[in-house]
Amino acid sequence: MQAQVGRQADLDEPPACEGRHGCLLGAAAHDPQADCRCRPEPTPARSSPATDRRPRQRLRCRTPARPWPGRPHRRTRQRPAARPGAARDPDESTGSQGTGGPSWPGEPRASDPEGRNAARAESLRAEASGYDLHVLELDVQSQESANAAVRVVINETGGLDAVVHNAAHLLIGYTEAFTAEDIAHLFDVNVIGAHRVNRAALPHLRECRAGTLVYVGSTASVIVPPFLGPYVASRSAFDALAQVISYEANHFGIETVIVMPGPFTQGTEHFPNSGRASDDAVTAQYAELDSYVARNEEATNGLFDPNTDADPTAVADEIARILAPPAGAKPARSVVDFSHGGVEKVNDLALAAQRDYVRRMGFGDLLGSDAR
Repeated sequence: MQAQVGRQADLDEPPACEGRHGCLLGAAAHDPQADCRCRPEPTPARSSPATDRRPRQRLRCRTPARPWPGRPHRRTRQRPAARPGAARDPDESTGSQGTGGPSWPGEPRASDPEGRNAARAESLRAEASGYDLHVLELDVQSQESANAAVRVVINETGGLDAVVHNAAHLLIGYTEAFTAEDIAHLFDVNVIGAHRVNRAALPHLRECRAGTLVYVGSTASVIVPPFLGPYVASRSAFDALAQVISYEANHFGIETVIVMPGPFTQGTEHFPNSGRASDDAVTAQYAELDSYVARNEEATNGLFDPNTDADPTAVADEIARILAPPAGAKPARSVVDFSHGGVEKVNDLALAAQRDYVRRMGFGDLLGSDAR
């Protein structure tokens, strides 16, 4: 699945944000003539020995974040405006509102999906018929790609409300048989990819002091199923990254929600496109366990109630439900698990212990608004 950055369409001109801060995006230079719909506001030149004493441009965010409109639960079968998608690959399209827009100097311009993503992008457009949806390329393994995609959304829609971190790849096999390079590549997609997107989006969210980061993780980080070693490790790291960033984001009014789907063996490309270990020689030495790995998917399917429709659309609907409430009313976590893993009980205990520890440190003001 892709990391998604989106802004709902506004029917009228959005009001100006009263934030006192600039809308500088990323580390690259920001062109005030092609800004993210921010109004340039001259500021006095600082007294310094520099020869260039011309007034600098200070940018003011123009559009505050607004909650997405609520949508009914999945059983109504209504489609969300930007479904997270079925595939979980790093180089996929980004659901957003708007199109085009300049890129930062020296960076590529975000474009419509081409090549292997063209068909998937067209499918998203067809499913979202009636919504103002535009699909952009976003490769989470490229900081430049993430920067360009976020810039287009902001340029064309005037702001950014939410980022849905949804890129991940699955590896199945014996942990020893995965080389260091196998695991490093997986972490680059499943963990560092989210960090790249955050580095592209957080400057704008931070300056506007609003927005939501939604991390689509996995119950595997708690359940720890067998034969998914590198994947489980990457999901645990992803979950931890979301938590530690939340302390810093909370201070700027940016909310964090971790959505934890259980296993979905149908309706996605997660299992069919899963990777295998590179070291065949080591894999062969674990032949005594091959029968377990061979029936891994079958065993997972056996966890579902016979009459349960384990449809991954439920995850998209849950994300839409989470984004609907106003700021301060979103949960810290949400679980969508048809395999009944009991993750909620673990989450509740861990969250209580974490919040108590942080409060005793004297950092309670860094917790989410629901915990203060």
